[in-house]
Amino acid sequence: MSKTPMVSVIMITYNHEKYIEQAIEGVLMQKNNFEVELIISNDASSDNTDEIAKKIISNYKGKIEIRYYNHIQNKGISKNFSWSVSKSRGRYIAICEGDDYWIDSYKLHKQVDFLKKNKDYGIVSTLRKNLNQTTGIIKKEKKLKHDIETCDFKDVILGKKGVIATLTVLVRSSLIYEFIDLYEKNKDEISILDYNIWIYVSYYSKIAILNEYTAVYRILPNSASHSTCQWNLRKHYFYGFIFIIEYFNISSKDYVKEALYLRAKLRYLIASKAKDIKSCRIMDEILLENKDYLRSILLNISNKVPIVIPIIQLIDRYLICLKFKK
Repeated sequence: MSKTPMVSVIMITYNHEKYIEQAIEGVLMQKNNFEVELIISNDASSDNTDEIAKKIISNYKGKIEIRYYNHIQNKGISKNFSWSVSKSRGRYIAICEGDDYWIDSYKLHKQVDFLKKNKDYGIVSTLRKNLNQTTGIIKKEKKLKHDIETCDFKDVILGKKGVIATLTVLVRSSLIYEFIDLYEKNKDEISILDYNIWIYVSYYSKIAILNEYTAVYRILPNSASHSTCQWNLRKHYFYGFIFIIEYFNISSKDYVKEALYLRAKLRYLIASKAKDIKSCRIMDEILLENKDYLRSILLNISNKVPIVIPIIQLIDRYLICLKFKK
């Protein structure tokens, strides 16, 4: 077996034949003076992802160790990610899914250097570019005010520093392992979605954001747009957040209540369109607790008369505009 790697790069992939080469090459171009392993976990793709990955690996002569796995049966995103992490050996973990890619050959070098020098940080992330695969248009995240900005738990749950982009992070593996252990014991209540992980990690350590672009997030034409699909994803985030704040026993803190209210405001109509009555009841309780009687009324109307939801969405946007004008 080769030397223990400094960094394990986790790359889960499923039917990414059009993108997997660029994803792999973005990792293999990394320039550093430490050991790196790339773990590619193909979740039983039905296209040519397997053939393309194997060809790239067979032709690669560099120093990065590539460990490729092609599952016979589909595990699903959470189980595939958890399984991949269990195979990792690095002190740090980076993540790049098979349809995204890195553009900075010194990404890992800079991030490892930062975490080595700053023991109180658990994650270092960067800015990203967003590529609309349909139009070909690339949009950059807004630049930060400083070269390095810091997030704590409160910043993360309130979204004060924007979104932590999974494809840009480098995280101490011990923190990921802790979260995976929590997930394995509570699979019915929490999923392994990036945001859930970052909330958990930020409770124990600080997060740094470097003011530079190191990766490209690909927005695919088949991204979830149907209301039910939208809610299925956001539902995992919503209940994952509830589980974590209850796990840490911090539900009574004012800023946590504010974060929960923020989530209810943003998602109540999506839950209603998806006809998730249980979630709508929970959100209605949150809205009423925060004296948001108007949105509570709108939610109940949308549940009883779904055809008026587009009109209610316009009213909700108007409420948001009023807030920003104050």
